[in-house]
Amino acid sequence: MKKFRIIETCAALLILLLGLAAASCTNGYGVLSNIQTERAQVGTTLFKNANVKALGEDSLNYYAVMAKVYCRTFAADSWTALAVNGLSNYYTAGFASDSSSKIWVASMDPAGTSLYGIYSSADGGSTCTAVPSTNIGTSTTNTVDALYWAGDTLFALAHNHTAATYSLYYSDGSAAFAAVTIANSGSEKMPPVLDVVKAGSNYWALTESRVYKGTSPSALTFDATTTTPTGTILTSTTGTVLKGIAVDAGGSALVTRSDGYLFTLTSGASTWTSATVLDSVSLGVLAEVPAVPPATDYRLLVSKHNSTYGYCEWDGSTEVAGNAPSDGAVFSPTASDYTTTVYDKPVTALYYSAANGTILIGLAAQGSDSYALYSNTYSSAWSGWTAE
Repeated sequence: MKKFRIIETCAALLILLLGLAAASCTNGYGVLSNIQTERAQVGTTLFKNANVKALGEDSLNYYAVMAKVYCRTFAADSWTALAVNGLSNYYTAGFASDSSSKIWVASMDPAGTSLYGIYSSADGGSTCTAVPSTNIGTSTTNTVDALYWAGDTLFALAHNHTAATYSLYYSDGSAAFAAVTIANSGSEKMPPVLDVVKAGSNYWALTESRVYKGTSPSALTFDATTTTPTGTILTSTTGTVLKGIAVDAGGSALVTRSDGYLFTLTSGASTWTSATVLDSVSLGVLAEVPAVPPATDYRLLVSKHNSTYGYCEWDGSTEVAGNAPSDGAVFSPTASDYTTTVYDKPVTALYYSAANGTILIGLAAQGSDSYALYSNTYSSAWSGWTAE
C-alpha cells in the first residue's frame, strides 16, 4: 500500500508542476502545446547564426542581404551568392528593389573602406549598370550606409567620417545621384535616415526623432502635420524613438515608435492618428500582408521588443495585437510554429511578395544556433514559418 501511495503522490506532484509551468508561459502558449506541435527546422547553413539585414525581389528572384547579396529563384530551394558587376568578393553597403523588375546594390571592398560603386540590374544580376555616384563623395570622406527605393526614386544614405554627419542623395535609379536638401527644425545635427517611402504625392523620410516629407525628392522638410509623430529622444538622452515607416495599400503612411504606438496618416487626411499596439513595448519594422491573399483584409506584421523579440500581428479593424492563433493571429497556424522559429530573435526585415503570396522574415540569429531567414507561403492556408 505504501508503494501505491508514493506513486500516487509523485503523479500528483508531476501534474501540479506541469500545470504551473504551462501557466507561467507568455504569448498564450503552454509547454505541452509547444512539445506536441513543434516541427524540426532544418534550413541552409548559410543562414544559421547569421543576420539578414534586408530583403527584396525582382521578376526572377528573392534576395536576402547579409555581408553579400544572396538570391534564389521563386521555384528553387537553394540560395547562391550574387556577383555584383562581375565581382564575388565584396561587402554590401546597401540594397534596394522595386519589387517587380530591378535591384540596386552598393558594393564596397570586403573591408568596407572603399566603394566599388552603386549598380542596378534588371536581369537578376547577370548585367550590372553603374549609377553615377561621384556626387556622394570619395570613400575617404563619405561612406554609403543604405539604399532605399521609394515608389519611383532611389535614395542613398551616406555619412561623413570626420564631421560625423549624415546626408541623403537621390536618383531616378539610372541618372547620377544628387543631394537632397533637408530642412532640419532645430540646431541639432541631422540624424541618420532610417527609411524612405512614397505615400501619395509625398516622399517620407524617417529618423529617430522626426518625419520629413516633400513632393520632390530633392527637398524634404520637417512634417508639421497636426500630431505628427516625434521621438522625445530629440531633447533628451533617453526617451522614445521612431522606429519604422511603411505605406499601406490605401496609400496611408504608417510609423512605429519605441513605446508601442502606431501612427497613421490616412491618404488625404490632415491629422495623424495613433493607436497603442502593445503598451510600452518597442515596435520596429513593419509590413502589410493580406490575411487571405489576394483579399483586402490586411494585417500588419510589426516587429517588437520587450522581454522578448519576434513580432505581433495587428488587426486594425479590431485593434487587437497578438501572435497566437487564440489571439486571432493567422500567419502561424500553430503555437510552436511561432515560438520555435521567430520568437526571441530580433526581426531585422519583413517583406511580402504579392506576386507569390509569400512572406519573408529576416532575423538576427547570431548565437541562437538557429536560422536568420524564414518564409511563409499562402496556398489555401498559410504554411507557417519554414527555415530557408
